[in-house]
Amino acid sequence: MAKGTYIYLDRGILDHWTYKDKPFNRSMAWIDLLLIADHTTHTSMWRGKPTQFKRGDVNLSITQLAERWGWTRNKTRRFILALESDGMVNTKRTPERTVISIVKYGDYQDKRTPKRTPNDTPKRTSDGTSDGTYLSNNKVINKEYKEKASPASEEEFIDYDEMSWFDRLEDDRDKE
Repeated sequence: MAKGTYIYLDRGILDHWTYKDKPFNRSMAWIDLLLIADHTTHTSMWRGKPTQFKRGDVNLSITQLAERWGWTRNKTRRFILALESDGMVNTKRTPERTVISIVKYGDYQDKRTPKRTPNDTPKRTSDGTSDGTYLSNNKVINKEYKEKASPASEEEFIDYDEMSWFDRLEDDRDKE
């Protein structure tokens, strides 16, 4: 597999029937932790008190995770301990709750393709594209080329659809 490449996985998969098959295997449990981790830092009411939930934290108990994955509490606890010893998560236990923090959560969520980054969302033009092109009969056509080749431009417009293939070949040779 190509290391360092990514796919986008919509959290809507959590509701899909294929995702609800139990028991989970370890890979599914790890992916589930990534999917259910808080994706933003926020404050919410929890047990009658405002509580801050940090980005990358999973705020479910071992019992809740065990039920979710179709595992026993001991198997779930051992799995979380294995993730912790591998440096993948940190756990913080308090009398009120257990918080599982995904280590390097941003590495899983912040990567973007070179064309799109969180601060570089493409601006759409009136025709629905972002890169100076437009769609015509499922073909992408460069706007600069269209403007140069338009009848309104100063250059002569050649309608290649009206020419035979031989005439087009001869015309291409003349340009060389």
